[in-house]
Amino acid sequence: MKRLKVLTSKLNSFTLFQKMTIIYVTCIIIPLISIFMFYYGATVEKVKADNVEDVRIQTENVVDEIKNEFYQFMTWTSSLYLDENLYELLNSNLTTYSKGKALLDYINNSLNRSFLLNNSYAEAKIYSDNQTLYSGENLLRITDDTRKQEWYIKHKESGSNVSLQTSELILADGVNSKQYFSIVRTMDCYPTDHESLIKIDVEVDYFKKVFKSIYTGSKMCLLDENNRIIVSSNVDLKEYSKNDDWIELDLKLADSTDWKIVGYIDEAAIEGIDAKNFFFLLGIIFCIIAVTLFVIFAVSLSMTRRFTKITQCMNNIENHIFEPIDEEGVGKDEIAQLVYSTNRLTLKLKRLIEEVYEAEIKQKEAELGKQNAELKALQSQINPHFLFNTLETIRMRSLSRNEKETAGIIKNLSKMFRRMISWGEDIIDLKTELEYISEYLEIQKYRFGDELDIVMDIDENCLSCQLPKMVFQVFVENACLHGTERVSGKKHIALQAKQEDGMLVLSVTDNGMGMTEEIKRAIIEGKATQKERVGTSNAVRRLNYYYDDRYSLDIMSKCGQTKILLRIPHENKDGEQLK
Repeated sequence: MKRLKVLTSKLNSFTLFQKMTIIYVTCIIIPLISIFMFYYGATVEKVKADNVEDVRIQTENVVDEIKNEFYQFMTWTSSLYLDENLYELLNSNLTTYSKGKALLDYINNSLNRSFLLNNSYAEAKIYSDNQTLYSGENLLRITDDTRKQEWYIKHKESGSNVSLQTSELILADGVNSKQYFSIVRTMDCYPTDHESLIKIDVEVDYFKKVFKSIYTGSKMCLLDENNRIIVSSNVDLKEYSKNDDWIELDLKLADSTDWKIVGYIDEAAIEGIDAKNFFFLLGIIFCIIAVTLFVIFAVSLSMTRRFTKITQCMNNIENHIFEPIDEEGVGKDEIAQLVYSTNRLTLKLKRLIEEVYEAEIKQKEAELGKQNAELKALQSQINPHFLFNTLETIRMRSLSRNEKETAGIIKNLSKMFRRMISWGEDIIDLKTELEYISEYLEIQKYRFGDELDIVMDIDENCLSCQLPKMVFQVFVENACLHGTERVSGKKHIALQAKQEDGMLVLSVTDNGMGMTEEIKRAIIEGKATQKERVGTSNAVRRLNYYYDDRYSLDIMSKCGQTKILLRIPHENKDGEQLK
């Protein structure tokens, strides 16, 4: 506990930015880097294991492909190995040219039936020690020189019917050479008096094609039983040195072979990719750290600046300078609330001190203000009563002179003024709204006489429906003032109220001059700025307030006809849906 107090006291000496930096580094940066290093290390090991397994799978595929190719060669040699007619011709005493020619033709035809002759990488020959045969391109006589050749000696030493070996042929230029992979098979399927052999030579470049078609790594080799490289996918690789970078798989092609296929795991390339990814991810982390540190600096700066303003204000109060803090850009957070509270405290102290020194002046000003307020309140009560009394006097004078129509208009006007001044509830029923509209239309009929034709189609089931006060009246007044007023001749206004799909549908139709699309859009959006259309904008805002998106306002207008269609929920006074 004592150590905690010492630590707390030391932290109290740090600035706010330093404290936030300590929290950020210990709670975010260090855990973030630790998680990153652990995750990255695990990911690298997984990638390496996947690469090793990928090399193994590709090496196995190469082994399977070479075995498949080898078995195709063996299948072809089997067709000759099992050809009884060939044995008979090779054992014949070829004393005449026609018999020798028949053997050569038979062998050529047998080879032509094979795909090997169409393969530029393979060459097949038959050897026999029958001294009476004629040597040709694909038929050769076994001589003493033949028995001294390396391939013949290796085949005999293998002690097997089939042997696999490699050989190198120096080309005509005396410098370059070609390597061959050879399959030698003894023809002993049927009894024979002569020694006969089948020999297939395949260029090792053929197996390079197999490597390239399957293996995507940098190095792959075919090794003989002495780990010498027979063929390699990389021309720079001359010798094979066994280590953990290589994956070895046995290639059993015949009983006498102990060859291998080895694939190279390029650790350097993997580590290079890993290093590139590491630095890329590390760069991202550093960018995140830089951005977050900048945010911390900005946040701490916004806090310390406002705390400095509060401190300065307190110092000014101590020196009897009561100037509030500038609230521009202060914000809305807890420090901002502290700034506002400090300003209120400053102003309150200033008022208290002013009250001490200027008590009498303040008292007189308060009394004068009270008298003015009482006078204004009295005026607000006198003026409407004076207006109503005057209108009533004019109405009674008109009745005494038998001017009943004028008296009726004055009566309607007086009712309208009383409704506007005594506002009462903002939500009324449709019946009350229609009474106010009727009083207004009576005044308009008095104004226009027989030129104004008014048609009202009201569904009685809608009279109890609730709606905001004077919303419908505004659109009726708009139809009279801006719709029909400028029409010469008959002026038609039609009002309709009906219930449709749970909605109260109100419509006002006039035969006026119409309105532009701009005015229509301004009215619907409640953004009309013209003084004469402020009432419609206020009505739309009130509809938005009470119904949000449960109402709709449509305006169809052209020259000679304008129709305003208002749909609101068909509800009673308790907010229940009417049917």
